[in-house]
Amino acid sequence: MNESITTKSLSSLTSADISSSLDSFSGELSEWINELIEGDDNFEVSLEPEGSSKRPVDLTELDNRVALLATKLEVTCQETSSQLERTIEDISRNVPRLNFDLQFMREGALALQRELTSVHQTATNGSNLSVGVVDETTMKALEQLRYLDAVKRGMEAARVVLQEAENWSTLEPEVTSLLKEGSYAKAASRLSEAAKSMSVFQHTPEFESRRNLMTNLQNQTEAAVSSALVGAINVRDVSACKEFHDIFARIEREGEFRNYYFGARRMGVLELWSNAKLLDVQGESVDGSGSGVSLKFCELLARFFAELSTLVNEERSVIPSIFSSAHDPTTALSLFIQSTLESLTPSLSQRISGMVAYHGPSALSELIKAFKMTEEFAVKVEKMMEKIALARIGALELTSPPREEPSLGKGHSRHKSKRLSVSRRFPSQSRATSGDLFDHTWQQALFEPFIDFQCEYVSLERRLLDSALSALHSSHKAYNQGGDSELKARMLREKAVDVFGMAEEALGRCVAFTHGYGAVGCIHAVDQLFSQFFNAARKDLLQSPHRDTRATYSPDTASQFEEELLSQAELVSFQLALNLLNTSRALKERLQLLDSKFRAEFTT
Repeated sequence: MNESITTKSLSSLTSADISSSLDSFSGELSEWINELIEGDDNFEVSLEPEGSSKRPVDLTELDNRVALLATKLEVTCQETSSQLERTIEDISRNVPRLNFDLQFMREGALALQRELTSVHQTATNGSNLSVGVVDETTMKALEQLRYLDAVKRGMEAARVVLQEAENWSTLEPEVTSLLKEGSYAKAASRLSEAAKSMSVFQHTPEFESRRNLMTNLQNQTEAAVSSALVGAINVRDVSACKEFHDIFARIEREGEFRNYYFGARRMGVLELWSNAKLLDVQGESVDGSGSGVSLKFCELLARFFAELSTLVNEERSVIPSIFSSAHDPTTALSLFIQSTLESLTPSLSQRISGMVAYHGPSALSELIKAFKMTEEFAVKVEKMMEKIALARIGALELTSPPREEPSLGKGHSRHKSKRLSVSRRFPSQSRATSGDLFDHTWQQALFEPFIDFQCEYVSLERRLLDSALSALHSSHKAYNQGGDSELKARMLREKAVDVFGMAEEALGRCVAFTHGYGAVGCIHAVDQLFSQFFNAARKDLLQSPHRDTRATYSPDTASQFEEELLSQAELVSFQLALNLLNTSRALKERLQLLDSKFRAEFTT
């Protein structure tokens, strides 16, 4: 018997339960009845004799249960009989219909057989007349279907246009009411949906009017959101800024959002740059009325880069969260740095030009100081960008071994110097692992002010060396008045040491400022330096007045010098020549060492 039946009380059994129980029971009918009676949890039947542990049967209760079961069985029999009568009646009513369906299927099969036989005969005999009739009928049917399809597509397009027209008719009041309520996100979503349907009106007279309406509503939305956006930026509410970014993206104003965000975040560093009064920049007068701080250009540049580096490090963790919809968050950070550098007033290029004009011949040294600070800042930013790239794509793709840098030509053109300061300053391993993972457009705005001066490196180097050599000659001029040959040779050696020091410093400046691209100009400038030095030394030695040191000889001493071939003056000149030869030999050896140093620096 079904287990669910035995667990139910007799009073809760339905006719369906009793019928299903009887169908599934395979034993004797009396056993099925006994199990129904014993199935109640509140009734226990014991057939044990008296004295057993179970209680005796309550005959009254048993009589009641038997009567109840008899009643339910009678009801079940009546329901089963009624259902059987309805089934027989349905079958009797549907049998004629079944005969009709069978006859219809038989006739259809015969008709199909005849058609197939006709088609087979037509294909076999090649009856052109029959084929022509079939083709004409088929073409008419296809034309009808094509016409119906065109009507359907036209009606669907008309329905879409009517729906969009209805939506556009309520667009302006809906967006205006949403903006008044402060539901900026809903207003942006409504405008985004409307913008997607602009293509529906592409070739209609209403296209221009609807586009103007869309632009006006977008402007209203931007104006309504802008004040709240600036407030969220000032209090550093990242979640609110992200929501506003999504709103601006929906109304196709993502560029305006970047302007708001970047403008608010860079305000501090721009004020630091603009309010500073510089002591060594031509055209910027320092007076007591100014509110800014008076300092040198390199000092200002160091402070500016320190503040900007701190700001970029802060934005490194914020921008990816706000610009989460962007494919590459480093692009947004790159645009932030670039816009900050391009917004400087006065510009970085103007102040560098003013500094060069102020310092004159010694401007190259100050330029190199500023350039090194710029490179150090660029290295820090590159590391920050690399951290964002690591967080975005994981470190597995960045474990490839470093590759060697491609060899570059020796020409120093303006086009090649666009990335001049970055190409060699950054380690090759860092460039190999992360060079193609993030945007580098900010580097152009950072290093572009130095490009013109890198192209003019040769003239700047020559001016600096000429100035240094002139100062060296002026400092030793007082010592050249004497006629002592030993003193002159010693002074030549001392000046040569200073000149060699200038040449080595020129090599360091060439590497630091042009990374070797100005090697040819540096060699020419150093060659000119030594030429001027040796020409001045030769002129000083050959044109210096020689005292007549010829001695007056007495008759007693005449015999001692009668066999002498050289006079006293000639002996002094010979002594000077020996000292100069010794000095020249030392200078030649030093020149060879310097030449090796230049060759090693520019060829490795």
